[in-house]
Amino acid sequence: EQQLCPFVDGAEERHCTWPGRLQLTLDNKGGRFTQEFKVFVEGWAPLPGDLKRWPQSVRVDGAAAVVAPKDERPSVLLSPGEHTITGEFLCDSLPESLEVPEDTGLLSLILRGKPVANPNREGNGELFLQKEAAPSEEAEHFEIKVHRRVIDEIPLQVVTRIELNVAGKSREVLLAMGVDDKTRA
Repeated sequence: EQQLCPFVDGAEERHCTWPGRLQLTLDNKGGRFTQEFKVFVEGWAPLPGDLKRWPQSVRVDGAAAVVAPKDERPSVLLSPGEHTITGEFLCDSLPESLEVPEDTGLLSLILRGKPVANPNREGNGELFLQKEAAPSEEAEHFEIKVHRRVIDEIPLQVVTRIELNVAGKSREVLLAMGVDDKTRA
């Protein structure tokens, strides 16, 4: 079954559960989360939280779901397909940090009603909620180089190579796919 799962380029290990953006909305009394998953083979999807801050009212595609501890993390069992998971957190006060699954790459955080542009997150998945992110010592840098090679044969072939050189804080960048009005002939 694992042969149906895609793998990350350069790695031998296949990943059968691919998390989408995690949306967290938290305040002093708890909050809620939403995350989408694409699943290729039935498997466990880790949720935000830990044994102390266990997610409540978890739903998969609108239906109540059973949350079980898998590797000491709250997780739900998902069948192949695309799923949306929602849930809540209840607490007396905003915790210092919250565990977020390490495989989750994209995170949207709204803290006490205000969006947090750069959430303070450690490599092990710990998301700090009450500690500001340390200023980055790396200079902000984003460079794109596009190289194209045309092979004049039958059929005509175009080989495109895109090089990205990025430094600085974590961010999401959307690249346009068209030609702007200024460069049109």
